[in-house]
Amino acid sequence: MLLVFPILVIVTVCVTIVGTYFLLNGENYHWKWTSFFFAASTAVYVYLYYVYYYYVKTNMSGFFQTSFYFGYTLMFCLGLGILCALPQAFSVVDAINMER
Repeated sequence: MLLVFPILVIVTVCVTIVGTYFLLNGENYHWKWTSFFFAASTAVYVYLYYVYYYYVKTNMSGFFQTSFYFGYTLMFCLGLGILCALPQAFSVVDAINMER
């Protein structure tokens, strides 16, 4: 797990920098929130995998099991999105400012 996290950070930094670079080349100066969402898109992928896992791999049924499962996975994915997006948003600003 400790080996996967640095890889996740490196990949999201690179994707965010490249995506923001293309936005700025297209003269789209509303890049700040877009760079945040580039990095936070990892959480969307994880949540979609949780939905797949729920329907294919688990045998859960009932309102409470379903609501707890999706509620806790939503909270986890929101935290993951913020965890991935905040440092990357700052690193994009630093990488862009280093080019000056």
